[in-house]
Amino acid sequence: MTPIEIEADSWESGCEFDDVRNHFVIPELTSYLQAGGIRRIADIGCGTGYISRALTNIRIADGPAEWLLLDRDPRILEFARDRFPAVRAEFVAADLQRFLGSWRSAPYDLAFCAYTLLEVVQLEAFADSLKLLVPGGYIVLFVPDPLDDILRHHEQYQFPLDNLLLREDHHLVKLDPFTNRQQTFIARQVIRYVEVFIDESTSLSAVSSYRSRGGTRHYMLSFSRYAI
Repeated sequence: MTPIEIEADSWESGCEFDDVRNHFVIPELTSYLQAGGIRRIADIGCGTGYISRALTNIRIADGPAEWLLLDRDPRILEFARDRFPAVRAEFVAADLQRFLGSWRSAPYDLAFCAYTLLEVVQLEAFADSLKLLVPGGYIVLFVPDPLDDILRHHEQYQFPLDNLLLREDHHLVKLDPFTNRQQTFIARQVIRYVEVFIDESTSLSAVSSYRSRGGTRHYMLSFSRYAI
């Protein structure tokens, strides 16, 4: 196996045993698919496509959907394409900003971003993702609780926590639970992006939370684009 296949298989294995994705993310998204009005769906930062593949097994109220799977890593995206079922789907290897710059297709009824928004550093690009939606469409974000994550490691992160309370910039370095690679976790990222969305003609239509088997808390934030 190539290194990317090993990494993708490791991610898939992690997803299969991840109670957050299987008992929170997928059921929350399923409720949107079954409610009606969802025909075009965008998975932003799809990775191996695990979540979208699971959702293709759901009976959608308005019939078979069309899918967009977007990821900046073309090798991971190829892994997703090879395992995706025979449904109408488009696979695009690009980061969000580059994709939006060239996007010309019809808008989407539902877009979702499961934890990948933490990797988006350009607020403008993230706000522009609302262009993907039809008026009245939804973008659904899944995020960890940054304060919960810090407090669970309060000794190691004492200074970052102090800086957070003082509203200063800081970064936390932690390990990705699936790939074991170091990643930067920006504790205020979630708050900043919520502020951006509220300023960009959306309403926060739903919030729910889930506490994982490991004791960490996770949130779903659903934004609806104002109908024109």
